Amino acid sequence: MEELPEPVSNQFVLNTLLLYQGPQVTIKIGSHHREYVIFKDLLCSESAYFSAMFNGPFIEGQQQAANLKEGDGLSVHTFEAFIQWLYAGKIQFNVNDCSEKILSAIELARVGVMWDVPKLRAPIALYIKEVILSGPYKIYNHDYDCNIQFIGCKHIAAACFLPSKHPVREILAEASVESFILARSFKLLEAAERNPEFAADLIQKIYGPCVSILDWIREHCECENNKTIFEDPFTGSVWPPSNEDDL
Repeated sequence: MEELPEPVSNQFVLNTLLLYQGPQVTIKIGSHHREYVIFKDLLCSESAYFSAMFNGPFIEGQQQAANLKEGDGLSVHTFEAFIQWLYAGKIQFNVNDCSEKILSAIELARVGVMWDVPKLRAPIALYIKEVILSGPYKIYNHDYDCNIQFIGCKHIAAACFLPSKHPVREILAEASVESFILARSFKLLEAAERNPEFAADLIQKIYGPCVSILDWIREHCECENNKTIFEDPFTGSVWPPSNEDDL
């Protein structure tokens, strides 16, 4: 194996390995008795929230300990997933159900926003995409709900607490486009009605760089016999028209 150049090796030691030693802080979650002892420099290097808490004039900084209130996505389950990511760089949850995995990931994303952990944003979105793609697909039966088979109203509602343009909100919107355009009945219609943030994300993903919905259909939609029929709910007209000269 080729050895790292000396300057690179030294930089790695200084910037990374030193974070796994030194002073530690103690964190408890709500009324749970378990205490989590974490390397302070590692935690504060990833989170501006904890850096201000443990390096500032607050009581947590004086005691080097904190008791975090449960809620807004935070639970023992979520915190342990965060610690695993912090130390191992891996997102994983102790659940088997794909729907619960996605919901847990959304809750972790909410905690990441609350604690100002920007490096957590993209990995969580990638994790959700991997869970979605792990599900069974029914391409030949034209099941256009495949990408949202593990997603429901509770997932959308939880994700809408995230800020606009958050990668998790965007991945959920992207997963919903196919069903919205091609399925006979959009599974997440109620979620879109109750959560206008999701509806806005979905519209943005549908249009994207396209000038109109017809441009999107011409570019992206393929149905049986390579023909897509789109009915305008306002005028009742269909596209493409039966007369090719009207195109």
